Amino acid sequence: MRNASWYPGLSCDAPLPLAALRAVDGDAELAIDRLVLPNRLPLEAVRMRATLKNGRLDLQPLTATLGGGVLTGRVRLDASQPAAPSLAVVLDGKAINMEKVAAALGYGSAVSGGTTDLALELAGPAGSLHRFVGWGNGELRISVGQLRAGGAALDAGGGALTSIMDKANPFRRQDPYTDVKCAVVRLPVRDGVATSRRTMAYETTKVNMVVAGQINLRTEALDLAVRPTVKEGLGIDAPSLAELVRVTGTLAEPAIGIDTLGSARAALSVGGAIATGGLSLLGEALLSKATADPYPCQTALAGGAPAAGAGRGSQGQGATSRDEGAGGGRRLFR
Repeated sequence: MRNASWYPGLSCDAPLPLAALRAVDGDAELAIDRLVLPNRLPLEAVRMRATLKNGRLDLQPLTATLGGGVLTGRVRLDASQPAAPSLAVVLDGKAINMEKVAAALGYGSAVSGGTTDLALELAGPAGSLHRFVGWGNGELRISVGQLRAGGAALDAGGGALTSIMDKANPFRRQDPYTDVKCAVVRLPVRDGVATSRRTMAYETTKVNMVVAGQINLRTEALDLAVRPTVKEGLGIDAPSLAELVRVTGTLAEPAIGIDTLGSARAALSVGGAIATGGLSLLGEALLSKATADPYPCQTALAGGAPAAGAGRGSQGQGATSRDEGAGGGRRLFR
């Protein structure tokens, strides 16, 4: 697969060396004080034990520190059955400090705060990384707490993400910094398709954003809608704002467009494959400001269902729910 500034290109077609796993057995332990990944992300105190027996490779325990937080995980690559090799990856990260991560990536003091938890569980066929990601099943969860971002950090996500944020947040370029209250990504993956039903959200002191749609990891196709809601009392001319930011194309070559209120009413659907039961992603319920979720991070953490106790305020930490995030058949934006 191709690379883009915001897409790491992990799903390559090169076959994994599965035959070699069936040729030998063994055990090994690895300790690395500092490991810098190709994207310059530094891992400290990397520790790993590898066990290979009868074509099954287990990496467990797997530990490291990132931004002062702790990463733990395990990997199992099972090549014992040549016709059906499998790969399973589990990764958990706790209390990762985004200020330290940003500094390590060269953004200096452009970010402050941002304690982050993450979790990844993915299992799939192991012929290649492309097959693993493109036909995998599992879930990705990321929960970011309060942070302040300014300067170069505002453009750290690459051209496509920067364009989305500029169109959805009219304050990004006029304010010296952005105060983020929380950001949440909770994406269930089924047969290589990652689906968001209001399970991607971002809250600042001025704007909330919610994302619905699909990312097809097998074909790289994007079909997403970003709905921004400017908070009341900020003096913004509502008719001129983007009611929806449309993201189509592919991961390598995303296309970013704006739907104003008038053009959005004329649109028929976005993410039609997940708008089950005849429910279009775009509709009067979506466009009505009265239905805007005041606490989208809570909703995202809850798997897209309205968060219990939402009136108590929004939180960007502590994604503990393990239920299905898809919630098939529900209206994507309520």
